[in-house]
Amino acid sequence: MFTGTLAPVTNADDWIESVEVTDEETGDLIDISGATEIEINVRDQATRATRLTGSLTGGEITRPQTGVFSWS
Repeated sequence: MFTGTLAPVTNADDWIESVEVTDEETGDLIDISGATEIEINVRDQATRATRLTGSLTGGEITRPQTGVFSWS
C-alpha cells in the first residue's frame, strides 16, 4: 500500500486527477496494467473520517495509459 497527500480541491468543481506511478530510482513509469485493484480513500484532514472512496473494480478509477491511473 502506498499513502500520499493530494492538493486541496473545492467542492464547487469537478475533481479530475491523474497519478503517475514511477520507479523511484530510474523515474520510469511502472506498468500497472496487471493490478487487480487500485483504491483511493479521501479523509477529512481534521477528523480523519472517510469522505470519498473510489476503486478500479468499482469503475471510479481508470488506467488511461501505462503507469497512470485517473479518477473524476
